[in-house]
Amino acid sequence: MQIDPKIKQQLQKNLNSILKYRTARRKQEEIINDILTILHKIRKDTFLPFVLQMMNFIQFRDSLEEFKILKSPLKQFAYLIDLYFSKNHLETEDAPDEKNWKKILELLDEIEMTYFGEIGFFEEGHTDDFQLDKISVSLKSFFEYYANGQLSFEEQTIDRIQSNFSRFDDAIFQEYGFKTADLITFCLSVNNILQEKADRSLYFKRHPEKWKELTSTFIARGIDDPMDWANQPELKDFIGFMMRPGYIFILTKEDLSSTNLSDSIIDSLIDFFRYNESKAKNQTIYYADNRQYFETPLITLKDDEILFPNGKFLLEAFYNRINLQLSETKKEKYTQFKNKMLEKKCFDIFKNFFKEDAKIFTSFYFDKSNKAEQDLAIFYKGTLLIVEIKDFKFRAPLRNPIKAFDKIRSDFKGGIQKAYDQCKRLEEKIEEKKDFKIYDLKTGKELFEIRPQKN
Repeated sequence: MQIDPKIKQQLQKNLNSILKYRTARRKQEEIINDILTILHKIRKDTFLPFVLQMMNFIQFRDSLEEFKILKSPLKQFAYLIDLYFSKNHLETEDAPDEKNWKKILELLDEIEMTYFGEIGFFEEGHTDDFQLDKISVSLKSFFEYYANGQLSFEEQTIDRIQSNFSRFDDAIFQEYGFKTADLITFCLSVNNILQEKADRSLYFKRHPEKWKELTSTFIARGIDDPMDWANQPELKDFIGFMMRPGYIFILTKEDLSSTNLSDSIIDSLIDFFRYNESKAKNQTIYYADNRQYFETPLITLKDDEILFPNGKFLLEAFYNRINLQLSETKKEKYTQFKNKMLEKKCFDIFKNFFKEDAKIFTSFYFDKSNKAEQDLAIFYKGTLLIVEIKDFKFRAPLRNPIKAFDKIRSDFKGGIQKAYDQCKRLEEKIEEKKDFKIYDLKTGKELFEIRPQKN
């Protein structure tokens, strides 16, 4: 198979980065201290909007210098935010100069590569082939876990929120003061507000032919001096965008009025997402720690200003937090319901795809002696598709690659391997070439007779 030259080039670049720190790996605490030293005089109100702006510029990673240095920019910038709040700052300077900003990027890359280096060169020279195989698995898993963001479409996250949480709306409202429908409305509205602000800010850049028309309007008002044009309302967002990095992502409570939600619900939503600046103060923030910013991404600035990421970011923060909370408070009641919703979603997808041309069976068994459940089977034109549905995720990898391998294997066995085994037992029954029946798991009612020799 021919490997895409760009992918090959990126893999080689990653390997070179690891090799760079092979013999000169520094302690994480030393790297962290170097970053904090640069940030010591930097103002929150100017620096963090700039960082958020960079997080939203990932789409331009092929042309921006920052993304040529960073390998996991979303997670590395989120880490930088958490790191900023771990210490108090003098806040006497607006932003690092170009030299120090580049140094910060290099340090972020170094701290990530230090993790990969610790795994990739674990006890180098004292490992047998089997240990090297384990290390290769652990290193790949570590790369994929930390280098990727949560990959899903906004519509998918909304669907999961509606399916899994709506039934528990009363508990969510009692705890936080809003319901899932309020949350979805809020996040979609934030997307619209940010987009409209971006459109206003960039209007004259995108439509330079309108500039002469605008300046003629100013002159007609008697404003002849171009220095006074910046104070006119038509240029408010354009000037803000030009003068203040991250301006598009800075909103006030008044900006949120178009959400058509009550003030109390908006306040509750803001409180839910608001970043707690004192939570990890004077603590060492490690790159492999859970990111507080991913859980609470709204940062309070000054004068009622709030720094907002896009709505998808908020949706994912909400889903991850509520999913964890319901798993702990509602326990099996929630996990069983969530699994049923996932099974229903899979059924609906296959039903929509095959229409009426297939027979679809859910929650059935074929062996009366143990009644082991099969999740889903689709009989279509002589072909039986066997589907097992599992809701699981791999846990954060350990830094010790040998122990990490055991953890990865355990996660694999509990998810992918278990699903495979469940599919395999039905496949093996079919390979016996004998007719057999399948039964509804709840009622024991006969659903269908499978005839491997004829079907």
